[in-house]
Amino acid sequence: MNRAKISYIVKSFTSGSLSLFSSLANAAISAEVRLFSPKQDDNLIFETIANNIRGINSHNKSDIIYLASESIELALSGSTIVILETDIDGELIKRYCPDAWLVYRGDEPTKNMLDIKSGFSDVKILLSDDQTDSVRDLLYDVIKDRLGIEKPKRRDLVYKLSGIPYFCFLTDIFYDGIPIFNEITSYAERFPEDYRLSFFMRYGMLPAASNDEVKTADADFPKLVRSLRYGEAVLPVGNFTETSLTVKSLTGGGNLVTDAGLIIDNKVIMTGVLIGKNSVRRLS
Repeated sequence: MNRAKISYIVKSFTSGSLSLFSSLANAAISAEVRLFSPKQDDNLIFETIANNIRGINSHNKSDIIYLASESIELALSGSTIVILETDIDGELIKRYCPDAWLVYRGDEPTKNMLDIKSGFSDVKILLSDDQTDSVRDLLYDVIKDRLGIEKPKRRDLVYKLSGIPYFCFLTDIFYDGIPIFNEITSYAERFPEDYRLSFFMRYGMLPAASNDEVKTADADFPKLVRSLRYGEAVLPVGNFTETSLTVKSLTGGGNLVTDAGLIIDNKVIMTGVLIGKNSVRRLS
């Protein structure tokens, strides 16, 4: 099997990097992952750590080799996927990996994604994170409780996602073709302490965030709206499960229906997407 060439570009390696390595180990992909941060010593240290995680993970399904890169140019050269956690000059993408998909995970995605596009107008880029993981779990609880389905399937849960990065909401929610708006309402009446459900009852949409995040935001909702900066609210980014599934699908590991941020009309909009081999298609 041919190895996918993946770049992992960061400002500095963190505990989140370890989460990515573990998540990729379970993604069932074959890849060469080139690591780069401006701190050269860290590149070698995390090369060792990443390869050790690959070796000791008992659930490892992937065949991945991690290599430290001496320069960002070497890290990017010929890559098919770039996992990016920092800003970067779009000209570098245009020069060294013009056909690559950029999977953005950094701060200020709207500003930085648009900056990259300004340097390379044909860039293929999406914002990938796990904003909707928590609310999907909540919906599974609703489905089990109200519809009596013990093991809800992710592929049967369909909804419309609206909003901007870190400030988006689920509407038009269906399970296996059944609208479950009324089921959520009935469920919410029994759990008034759940801030997500309380928000749903007042505004008719489910926030794509954890209960704690909604609790913090809901303390002063108008203030949160005013705090939008570069078209996004500043809320925590989740783990790397969705990113590894995105990488798996882009490298030919099957289709994935998920949520992502895409540049549409010079804005980054959160929306549902279908990801396949070298393909990202927006769902209507």
